[in-house]
Amino acid sequence: MSEEEDFYSGVRTSIRVARQMRGVTQGELASRCGIPRMVIGHIEVGNQKVSLYQIYLIASALDVKPGTLIAGNVRKSRKEM
Repeated sequence: MSEEEDFYSGVRTSIRVARQMRGVTQGELASRCGIPRMVIGHIEVGNQKVSLYQIYLIASALDVKPGTLIAGNVRKSRKEM
């Protein structure tokens, strides 16, 4: 896996974990951040790369800092939540 692929893998895992830890469905997340549910699904499984602005929207909807999703430290940063 390339460095870029590894980066996006970490981001999508962080998004999925943060969403699931909050008991939020992909549909609910989509409604909260204005990104279509299908796009959320594609991001989470790696069929679509997430943009910086989408990370911002998703982080806001999940009440986490965007850097938390980028760094892939959702599990370690429960205190932020």
